[in-house]
Amino acid sequence: MFRLGEQGLTLTEVAPGIDIERDILQRLPFKPAIEGPGEMDKAIFRPASMGLRERMLDIHIEDRLSYDAASNTVYMDYAGMRVRSEADVKTIIEAVGRLLGPLGKRVHAVVNYERFSCDDDAFEAYMDAVKYVEKTYYLSVKRYTSGAFLRHKLGAGFAKRDIVSEVLATAAPGTPGKKIDRSDTGYTLPEFLAHAIALESEAADRYLELADMMESHGGSAVSSLFRDMVRFSLMHRDEITARVGTIELPKLRSWEFRWRAPPEAGGDETVDYLLEPFNALQYGRGNEVRAMEYYRAVAAESTDAEVKRLAEEFAKEEAEHVAAIDRWLARTPKPSSST
Repeated sequence: MFRLGEQGLTLTEVAPGIDIERDILQRLPFKPAIEGPGEMDKAIFRPASMGLRERMLDIHIEDRLSYDAASNTVYMDYAGMRVRSEADVKTIIEAVGRLLGPLGKRVHAVVNYERFSCDDDAFEAYMDAVKYVEKTYYLSVKRYTSGAFLRHKLGAGFAKRDIVSEVLATAAPGTPGKKIDRSDTGYTLPEFLAHAIALESEAADRYLELADMMESHGGSAVSSLFRDMVRFSLMHRDEITARVGTIELPKLRSWEFRWRAPPEAGGDETVDYLLEPFNALQYGRGNEVRAMEYYRAVAAESTDAEVKRLAEEFAKEEAEHVAAIDRWLARTPKPSSST
């Protein structure tokens, strides 16, 4: 693996069993800088699943709960969270109890369910937990997700338990007392890097969900395409993370990001399990174009020289991704219904 460093193109990782001199350096028309290099994860080269979902979607529930005393409101940021088991459900209940129990009063609640998922084996237990938390701690609750299928699934589960069943489609509001201008791209450098890392992580998260969905319905070709997109997104995220160095990044809640939705995370209404490879690539292309336009907007509006420079660089990289997908599209057969 190469990354762009201060000394130019830098070799940072190699596959297991690779001889650097014989297999890499002698085959290149130039000599790259060498940092390490470390050995790549052996799991990448095995046919078995790498367990990327489990690595990426850990609950980390303590980081997802926030109480605002001024408005007596608890914010539950479940964006991208996956509940896999009844043990996960228990973890959530205990964390909510630790936060709200000592208050000795009921609170208003805002719950962000964007890209939330719950395995079938844990769904009934999770619904029972929602009922318990609502009856024990809430004065009122507003729940949000843009996913139509998830809104229906959650709403049906809530209605069966005689609790507030409405799940809204609009984005969750910002922190009380602080209006967030989501069109403002005047970031500090730490804010911009935090947004860029989140953008790539959200993209990888979304592509992984789609890959799993396609695979479960027998769409192996499309699933493979989405898994390639996962790897590209994680690679770009890691490159950006390497640039952070000693810079302390802000820990932003989902409602504190200055976008309505992450630019590379398209809505789930766009995709169904009958998707063909050509359409999957078009979906990915649309995501990359949105990311490119986002970075261009940051570069155009920022007054911070380093933010402007990085945003321009990231926009060029996204443009290269768009061009790569265009080449991929050119050699991919169109669906029979396409004109």
